[in-house]
Amino acid sequence: MRTGAPLMAGWTVLLLWADRDPLARRGVLLITIAPVLVGLIAKDAHAVRAGYLSGQTVAPVRALQLALVALFTYSMAKARVAARASDD
Repeated sequence: MRTGAPLMAGWTVLLLWADRDPLARRGVLLITIAPVLVGLIAKDAHAVRAGYLSGQTVAPVRALQLALVALFTYSMAKARVAARASDD
């Protein structure tokens, strides 16, 4: 808890900062998907395989994680298109 809470607070501030200029800071989405969400998904999968958590317990969290990956991927694609359009 002592380690996780400051990291979560810092990441929240980073996402709020990125929200102020989403096209210029769209790279924040990629680093949110890759190490953060994929890491959480992998950690949960390991916990289920090791027997620390049940699949039923993790299912709602997994659904939220996958929805966020989809949303962030869609947002990244839209930002790329918008950035290309603004360059033209």
